[in-house]
Amino acid sequence: MEQLNNLLNALRLKYDQLESMKASALFIQDKHIIMSEQKGILFSMEQIIKLIESHQEDDYYDFKEAWHDNKAEFLHDILSLANNRTVEDGLLIFGVRDKTFEIIGVENDPNRKTQQNIIDFLNTKAFFGEIRPSVELKTINYLKHELDILIVKNTNDTPYY
Repeated sequence: MEQLNNLLNALRLKYDQLESMKASALFIQDKHIIMSEQKGILFSMEQIIKLIESHQEDDYYDFKEAWHDNKAEFLHDILSLANNRTVEDGLLIFGVRDKTFEIIGVENDPNRKTQQNIIDFLNTKAFFGEIRPSVELKTINYLKHELDILIVKNTNDTPYY
């Protein structure tokens, strides 16, 4: 019986620690840290700005002026990031001009998506083994514009096709 009580106390302590972490996560999010419900802190606002100011794209991040109006191109970009060979989550950063890296925002983009739009879109596609890329959409404010950041999770389920 004592072992059971000790186990219950240990579980209560872990629960309290998790609740405390959730409260901290909400505070951190208010301080411009992009959060993920699944992994914790992903990228700080400062890191996103550094990516933009680097004036280059990489295997795990890509800039787009606007949301795709072509579904095939959108799916291609998601799959490219989902199958990237780095250990990083992939990032599609919308609202940044491709060549000049000028911040133009997506607040008036008629093709703007919500996370549910993206999940519904991926659910309509046939993937081998019925395993789809995991995505999360976040919005940040930068230079008086809204930028959407589509986080394509790095998982062990690759390759996606």
